[in-house]
Amino acid sequence: MRKHVCRGDPLTYIRSTLKSLAVDMDKKEEVKVIVPKLLFPYPAGVFIKIAKSEKFNCLSKEESADDLEFILLSH
Repeated sequence: MRKHVCRGDPLTYIRSTLKSLAVDMDKKEEVKVIVPKLLFPYPAGVFIKIAKSEKFNCLSKEESADDLEFILLSH
């Protein structure tokens, strides 16, 4: 499911979204996160660092012209 973002700080939005996901997920559960480049013009490493700080491991990363896609594993 794609969600529309608020008009606040984009990185804070990503962090709070991952925090919410972590609460709802079981250990070792995977989630696919799609980040639209137009709304979040940051390199993939920024998102991976945020994911790690929110207790996720990045299993894979794919990049298209429009999106960054991550498969994250909760722990």
